[in-house]
Amino acid sequence: MQEQMSYTQAFEELQKIVGLIERGEITIDELSEQVKRAAFLIRICRQKLTETEQDIEDVLKSMEEDKKIPSDEAQKLSGDSNENIADDDDKDSSAEVDIAEDDLPF
Repeated sequence: MQEQMSYTQAFEELQKIVGLIERGEITIDELSEQVKRAAFLIRICRQKLTETEQDIEDVLKSMEEDKKIPSDEAQKLSGDSNENIADDDDKDSSAEVDIAEDDLPF
């Protein structure tokens, strides 16, 4: 069963173990167990760092993709569209001249 802990919790506990070892405040009987615990904590820290790095890369990639959206698509997404302008042009051209085939000279 894997223990759930945050990066900060794992790192702080790891620092305590390292401090005990560096100051010689740990007995030889405890050393093996503490080194195993330290290795476990290091794995947790590495896993959290890897996950965080991947999350950041995903966010940056998403932001980069947002920049690459063509201006037409960006306008559609924002609700601004030139379709109304094109519709207005069509209305104007159909209303300009209404010529019957009989009026044509050829």
